[in-house]
Amino acid sequence: MLDALRDELASGPSPTVVVVEDLHWVDEATLDALSYAIRRLGDLPAVIVLTYRDDEVGADHPLRQLLGLAARVATVQRLRLEQLSLDAVRQLTEGGRVDANRLYGITSGNPFFVTEVIATGDADAVPLTIADSVQARLARIDPAAVEAVTQLAVIPSAAEAWLLDDVVPGGLAAVAAAEHSGLLTVTEGKVSFRHELTRRAVLHTMPVATRIEAERRVLAALVGRTPVELSRVVHHAQGAGDRAALLTYGPLAAQEAMDAGAHRQAAAHLRLVLEQQPELEPAAEATLWQSLAIEYYTVDAPSAEAVAAQRRAVELCEAGDPRHLGAALRWLSRISWWAGDAQAAADADSRALEVLATAEDPDLLAMALSNRSQLLALAGRDQEAIEVAETALATPDLAPGPAPTC
Repeated sequence: MLDALRDELASGPSPTVVVVEDLHWVDEATLDALSYAIRRLGDLPAVIVLTYRDDEVGADHPLRQLLGLAARVATVQRLRLEQLSLDAVRQLTEGGRVDANRLYGITSGNPFFVTEVIATGDADAVPLTIADSVQARLARIDPAAVEAVTQLAVIPSAAEAWLLDDVVPGGLAAVAAAEHSGLLTVTEGKVSFRHELTRRAVLHTMPVATRIEAERRVLAALVGRTPVELSRVVHHAQGAGDRAALLTYGPLAAQEAMDAGAHRQAAAHLRLVLEQQPELEPAAEATLWQSLAIEYYTVDAPSAEAVAAQRRAVELCEAGDPRHLGAALRWLSRISWWAGDAQAAADADSRALEVLATAEDPDLLAMALSNRSQLLALAGRDQEAIEVAETALATPDLAPGPAPTC
């Protein structure tokens, strides 16, 4: 067979080009044939093109011997293919349904991942071809490394060294094989998946019970560390199904996000807490609903959701402190106008002023008058708006700033 191969390459009216792809899957017989041809390549009118995925060829891979042999051939040329750039991904996705920036973020420009996701048309899905490829890599590493990869898959960002030591038995030593296989990237102080899509592929194939246990381990590690990283705790509490942790840390994480101007994240935290149907005092629950309504209003979420949240806050304030009810009604007026319901805005405005007129809180009354002034100005009734605004400014002891919530 080897003689026949040599004769095939040596004969013919023109040089022969031999292309052998995916050598990371090479078998012994193919290695023997290629080694034979490469040693004689200098005497043959032929070019041999070999392709392989370098991240699947470790130090002990059978292909290494062939690559060492090829390195001694004077005419050998190596072409290392770079990852696709963001511009290249944009060209590939042009006219399609997949967002180029999102696709580049989850694939890091890996050509195989990029083309497979484009074929599915959904950047949130994990194509079966990629899931199978990742599972094939997992099958080639030891069980301890597989366990480490599975544990790390529930962490959407890089795992710090302390977190790795807390949740993975063996720490860095346990992930060495996964790093070697191209699944993980290890830098000083952190471990992460080489591609976000790889992490998702592992996560989506995990049994639910395994995933929940992995989330619980990460949650326990995060809660036991000071200072507590609130947003991360909430994320893993949700994954672990830990209702108590969500109710404890969710409102704190929402407030932290609001203070940082991360309003979408704040809304997500508040929504998650309220989905737990917490058993709270009406005033405390009203505060959560009103905060959610204000965050929806701030980020221009669907107006119906913001109005519904604020109406719920008003309902919970009905039997409580009139100051809280008045403040809630003022917000309902503002959000209703933003939602395009001028009549509902006017009704809530009138009731807010009625409630606050006897609440003995000049600050809140001034804020309600300010809201009415805005409604009048927006309706083109400028003179009336000016008069109401002047009344608001003349209200004694006015302290600037947002009105208190329930």
